[in-house]
Amino acid sequence: ACPAGGPGGFVCCEDCAEKYTLYLSGTVKDMEKHRASRNGREVQELLKFLKQGRETLENAYNVAKKKIPPLPPASKGVPKPATSSRKVATAASAP
Repeated sequence: ACPAGGPGGFVCCEDCAEKYTLYLSGTVKDMEKHRASRNGREVQELLKFLKQGRETLENAYNVAKKKIPPLPPASKGVPKPATSSRKVATAASAP
């Protein structure tokens, strides 16, 4: 309510304009607080997700380090690798 009997608000009088400006400033500050709070919650959620992922990867890594790799199945008829029949030059036989 306007002390001078006007409609109030920003364009009424100097007192109403000051009160309305303070009201709008407070509203903007509240909006910024809510936005910062929401962003903070999102960051916390992302950090929690990253922590869970890291723990999962560390557990998988630790299990993989301890686990013995499986041997290929023994099968018949698999040729053995050929051995080289070439002679390797040594320092004594080099010209």
